[in-house]
Amino acid sequence: MNIFREVELRAASKPKKISKVDWGDPVEVAFHLREMRHKERTTILDELVPRRICPSCERIRINSSSWVVNKEKTEAICKSCYRRRIPDKDLDKTSKLDCKLFVEMKIRYRVSAIEISRARAKINISVNEFARQAGWSAAYQYKLEDGSVLTVTSEVAETILEVFLRLGFYTKDVL
Repeated sequence: MNIFREVELRAASKPKKISKVDWGDPVEVAFHLREMRHKERTTILDELVPRRICPSCERIRINSSSWVVNKEKTEAICKSCYRRRIPDKDLDKTSKLDCKLFVEMKIRYRVSAIEISRARAKINISVNEFARQAGWSAAYQYKLEDGSVLTVTSEVAETILEVFLRLGFYTKDVL
């Protein structure tokens, strides 16, 4: 649909009021439309999650672009939880990996990059797929496996273990 036609239809459906938009300038029209979509999205999010706390992970997400709203506009979850949604595997079909992924426990966990890489390779999953299921970039996963990242937070450590568990494997690690 032509952008100008869309603007005309929206303008015809709304009550007439004085507007500061230069309707002849395509850049200004595009900005105005983007602003209207943002206001509409914010209104929907205010109804669904007024405190901006994700119902799945219970984290606060202030930015409206950090949310995914379903088509019916009845539910909203943060993008991290949306990306992590994968079909649950049968937990009865787990196998043990004979390795320990984390070396020692402090405020942060020291990472055993070689063990993470070996464990991932043992279960025949690519770096990209593992990163996608964990909810972070492939570049970060490569850094975890090549030793660039020396320590991780407990949240990252738990996420790594959750991914292995969802894939049907568990390790010697106890967090």
